[in-house]
Amino acid sequence: MAASDSVAFIRTRLKFQKVAEIDPDSFYDFTQVRPTVHLSNGERVLKWPSNEISAQQFEHSERDLMLLHGIEPHLAWQTYVDSVLKICREYEVSGVILLGALLSDVSHRSESTVNGSSTDDELAALLELEPRTRGSYEGPTGIVGVMSEALRSADIPSASLWANAPYYLGSGKNPRCQLALLKRINRTFSLEMSLHDMESRITRWEARIEAELNKDPD
Repeated sequence: MAASDSVAFIRTRLKFQKVAEIDPDSFYDFTQVRPTVHLSNGERVLKWPSNEISAQQFEHSERDLMLLHGIEPHLAWQTYVDSVLKICREYEVSGVILLGALLSDVSHRSESTVNGSSTDDELAALLELEPRTRGSYEGPTGIVGVMSEALRSADIPSASLWANAPYYLGSGKNPRCQLALLKRINRTFSLEMSLHDMESRITRWEARIEAELNKDPD
């Protein structure tokens, strides 16, 4: 959840505006990711799984930014990726940064480190990555891996940033990883987002983990 939570944080904190969305009907098994119902002004509202593209212009920056906040599709991955590439072309996107987190042999008490790779020198320098690097992972991949290959084939510069998460906590929310990704994006694009409230989230998160560890040290 670290990458998704990071994108949602930026979108809310900097008041990004929705510019497009990908219709979920062709891409999801709704028995696995179900639509939800909530009440708004006393009326029941149905909310479908969302893939929302939002954007923000920055007067004092060389770059405007777009965000894709969504859920990994179950079906038709190539069509899904083609939809994203179409948006990139229409808005003349000059580069794409893919965010993620991976389970590794690290402690929840330590700051999360961020690893990354890019095959574009300018994007690598911008993100403080070694230029012309490729990931060494081999095996099953997710939508981020598929998207990365599609961007390379489309000649759109891309990079990946991955925060390291403790393997023993599984794949739930991890505010330490979220903060690590946010710091890198904040610094890269001089967004000047306040991240102080993330520290209190980390404190509460650590307290819950320590309470569980005290029940079962093993």
